[in-house]
Amino acid sequence: RANRSGAPAGAPLGTMLRALASGSTRAIAATGAVAAYLCSAAAATEAGPSTSSDHQGANPSAGANRRDVTPLDAPIAAAYPTAANKATAQWRVYTDIARDLSSRGEHEEAGKYLRRALKEAQAGFGKDDPHVAAARNNLAELYRLQRRWDEAERLYKDAARALERHFGPSHPAAATAVHNLGGCKLARGDFRG
Repeated sequence: RANRSGAPAGAPLGTMLRALASGSTRAIAATGAVAAYLCSAAAATEAGPSTSSDHQGANPSAGANRRDVTPLDAPIAAAYPTAANKATAQWRVYTDIARDLSSRGEHEEAGKYLRRALKEAQAGFGKDDPHVAAARNNLAELYRLQRRWDEAERLYKDAARALERHFGPSHPAAATAVHNLGGCKLARGDFRG
């Protein structure tokens, strides 16, 4: 019997990676679901058993609001202090699927995944996190390609404001967001800014 990625159920990692390399959206989604499961399982394992005052022990996303790292991951986690949880894993998966769909010209379908990615980023990182600004920027870029100027401009503005608040106006991430907003205005013929 085959799993959703096209690999036999219970297949070793190499078989799953070959299925992923096939480039099919189903394979990417299935692999992402595995990643999300592994992240939530790791968080649940590190959260420990449930107690009467802590009902999260049996919850797969337990520990989602704290940094759960293994000793091997500690140097990376220290440099990048964001908790991994199911929502953040799903954000990454949805973004990757949308990127694949968009590159094939399937913009409507890509939009569905980018809207999901934005919701997952907000749930996993918090509404003011730069990852949420990146999710807004990605959706704005799709809307720009679709000539949905008002929606694109609103999302670009939100992303630029969030990045300026987080990093300051002279940070490269904030500058890039302002540049994207300007590009959108130029593309729609707004030369006043």
